[in-house]
Amino acid sequence: LWAGLFELLDIDFFSELFEDEHFLALALPISASIGIALGRSSENVVKALKRILLIICRVLLPMVALIVFLFLIALAFQGLGKLWDTDMAASLLLTIQILAIFLFNGAVQLGDTPPKAPVLKYVTEGLALALPVLGGLALYAMLLRINQYGFTPERIWALAACVVAGLYGVGYAVAVVMSHVKPKGWLAYMQPVNVGMAIFIPVLMILLHLPGLDPLAMSAHSQYERLLQPETEAETFTLYGMRYEYGRQGVEYLQYLEENLDTMVEQGVMSEDKAEVLAYRLENEEYW
Repeated sequence: LWAGLFELLDIDFFSELFEDEHFLALALPISASIGIALGRSSENVVKALKRILLIICRVLLPMVALIVFLFLIALAFQGLGKLWDTDMAASLLLTIQILAIFLFNGAVQLGDTPPKAPVLKYVTEGLALALPVLGGLALYAMLLRINQYGFTPERIWALAACVVAGLYGVGYAVAVVMSHVKPKGWLAYMQPVNVGMAIFIPVLMILLHLPGLDPLAMSAHSQYERLLQPETEAETFTLYGMRYEYGRQGVEYLQYLEENLDTMVEQGVMSEDKAEVLAYRLENEEYW
């Protein structure tokens, strides 16, 4: 706003200053430090803001539930085909899942009872029961994408996020069911789910950094295997990704291709036309 006002007078000094990386490197830490200092000296203000945020979470939770219900009803009539055609199904479904999980946890922090109004209570519980459906759709959409285009580091991390969000959804749905089997308030049953997921997520992160499960190595191997498939065109194959995005393993696969294309043709692993295109690209495109 400050910069915009002066731009109306053709004064660009402030807009250029606020976009300068040196200014941001200095201003952002100072602003954060001042905010932390004010928060430590004004505990009541922080508590009040936290409570307001948690109340907003509880208010938005039924609204998100309504959006999800309308979406699932529309999906039942439109079919899954339109969903897969968007190329954004997994990301959108994952986003709404994460939002719902965030709002559920805001409700947990506010208290151990669900909304008292019957309509809001049932709508909120319905959202918890719908989360596994969203999780299953997001996971299936991601697996379809991987089956079509192979692994990339981004897809592997997105797949891990789908698994985590899906487990949260199943856990919260079970919490709602258990609250009716053993009346105790479904928010109380959510707490063991959160504890279990707090353990599972770091374990999953560690596993994805072990040899053999490393996203870079998995992506390089997946894209190499995809290249060998007859339907994969050499003209559009991601040599750039192999060189710059898939780590040491990607570079090794590129070197192997460069040195063994003739042998691969002789062995019938790759067609001669595809090998010629790859040889031309490796020789004329700057990857080394």
